[in-house]
Amino acid sequence: MMALGVVIAVVSRHLLPMIDQQLALRGVLPNLSLDTRLSDIFPMLVTYFGFFNGAQLVGVIFGFLLVEEKDQRTLIAIEVTPTSMKRYALCRLLLPTALGFVTCTMMVLIINQAVLPLGKLVLLALCASPTSPIIALFLATYSDNKIEAFAVAKFAGIGGLTILFGWFVPGPAQWLFGLFPPFLASKAYWMALEGEPLWWLAGLAGFALQIGLVVLLAHQFQRG
Repeated sequence: MMALGVVIAVVSRHLLPMIDQQLALRGVLPNLSLDTRLSDIFPMLVTYFGFFNGAQLVGVIFGFLLVEEKDQRTLIAIEVTPTSMKRYALCRLLLPTALGFVTCTMMVLIINQAVLPLGKLVLLALCASPTSPIIALFLATYSDNKIEAFAVAKFAGIGGLTILFGWFVPGPAQWLFGLFPPFLASKAYWMALEGEPLWWLAGLAGFALQIGLVVLLAHQFQRG
């Protein structure tokens, strides 16, 4: 699935500017009633594909691994070994977080549209990375087998629509989409592109809320 992330990024890199140019040449966007180009929403598309989809792909991979271990009762076997369940869970969560960070950064750089300076991009990719363990734990907690995991993965992907819809909501009401914490990493990215000084605060809030959600899901997973 990480290879799929690279494919998505490469296709987006070439397809987005091409579609933008064709829409402009044909008078579709902008037009007489709408003075907007497709390129105006590139920041939203970049964060959706790069941040959310990038982290989601990693999360789904590790989620299926956890579901498989759960189905094969590997987790029960671990409970009677010297390796504590908490240490095992920590390892299982740190790895998708790290890979999520790498994938998010890589995909945004490959797409190469509406890209922030590297320092800010790295910080916000870090803020987006907990989405990976969130999705992994969500799949593992609410799925008993791989078939159920496929359905749960599709449901988890619906959360990304907050990024697509939230972009078009003006003013303070846009913050309501932060009830889905991964949205805040995208919001912080948009703020940074616009030069707003408090972009880091939105990113930090999103990171903290996601860590809280990881802890909550981890407790539910261990109880299950």
